[in-house]
Amino acid sequence: TCFASGNVLFSCTGKGDGIESRIEQHLGEQLGWAVPTFVRSAPDVTAIVEFADSKPFGEFPDDHTHMVVLTRAKITAQHGATIANSSTADNRFHVQGSEVHWAIAGKLSASVMTLSKLVKLVGPNTTRNITSLRRLADRL
Repeated sequence: TCFASGNVLFSCTGKGDGIESRIEQHLGEQLGWAVPTFVRSAPDVTAIVEFADSKPFGEFPDDHTHMVVLTRAKITAQHGATIANSSTADNRFHVQGSEVHWAIAGKLSASVMTLSKLVKLVGPNTTRNITSLRRLADRL
């Protein structure tokens, strides 16, 4: 596990088909409750960080927060447009594959976009701060 963050680094052989559902099932059996699981390969994590470093939101003030919303599958163009159109001055979204980059003016805790509203907007997801994803990428 990494940084007490809910992230786990592991290796597997093959393409990893069905790995999310197998991990979810095992965690559910061991813990007694559902644990939604979102798996990204090492190249996926690197690509997420590289995209963030390309400054999709332009210059990013130090007091702003860059979150990455990880979803289960690639977001369709139509759904991506809906997500992007939900942007406001304080919460901007940029869809990239199966991730949504989310720029927050200030801290996550001050955002009007709550995590429960985010589920309604993008579906099942988990969010990570770009700083955490950079730390993970550094360990790959």
